[in-house]
Amino acid sequence: MGWYEILNGIRQTLRMAAVKAMIVDPTEGEVEVITPVIRLAGTEAENGVCACTMTTATAAGTVATGARSVSFANSGTADATVAGGSLPAGAAIAWEAPVGAALAAVAYDATGTTLMVAEVR
Repeated sequence: MGWYEILNGIRQTLRMAAVKAMIVDPTEGEVEVITPVIRLAGTEAENGVCACTMTTATAAGTVATGARSVSFANSGTADATVAGGSLPAGAAIAWEAPVGAALAAVAYDATGTTLMVAEVR
């Protein structure tokens, strides 16, 4: 087998992608960030069906184990607690599991504020 066949097989196994996001840099303003990602072609995470849910929480709760990604946005006026840390009013945080994996349970407490919780399973 020649190098071309080997490299072509690798190319078919791996898929190169990029994730784009906009961030606000205090000195430069809005900046586009592009993160390259290499994923295995044909995995469940790429080809499977995901269930997306969005809930609003004003009390303590837990996102159950097994989510592919979870995001929290504090739309209230007081701090919330997410994964044992403080999430200030107006702030957001997100976690995404590696391809083929799932996240552990994530506890939160939105008592006294409003927390938007988005899950992808």
